[in-house]
Amino acid sequence: MGTHVIIDTRTKQVRASLDAPGEGTTMFAVDLIGDTWDDFAYFSEQAARFEGSRDLRLRNRYVRAAIAALFSHFDGVVCDLFTNLRKESAFEPYLPKRPDFLSRPVAATVGVAGGGRSASA
Repeated sequence: MGTHVIIDTRTKQVRASLDAPGEGTTMFAVDLIGDTWDDFAYFSEQAARFEGSRDLRLRNRYVRAAIAALFSHFDGVVCDLFTNLRKESAFEPYLPKRPDFLSRPVAATVGVAGGGRSASA
């Protein structure tokens, strides 16, 4: 078995897996928030390029990819802010009052398949 070492450049954490497939050691450097912003910029540029050439099918494909990358970027930024702010005592009044708020599965609380109703309703 091989070893994977993942270096998260934003949080400055290193994780290792000793039972990774393959042989040898593979190292990954990750900055997902920065990568998703770069993806957004690239896909936006491509969308503009294909709009100029009047290829609307490819323009729309790149617009969808840009929007997905932008939402992913914002998710990372908001999660990073929340992770850092929740350590501050001044932020405590804004934290969820229920201790299990962040540990419940989303589908059970939002009711994804139930026409907008919760699974317990």
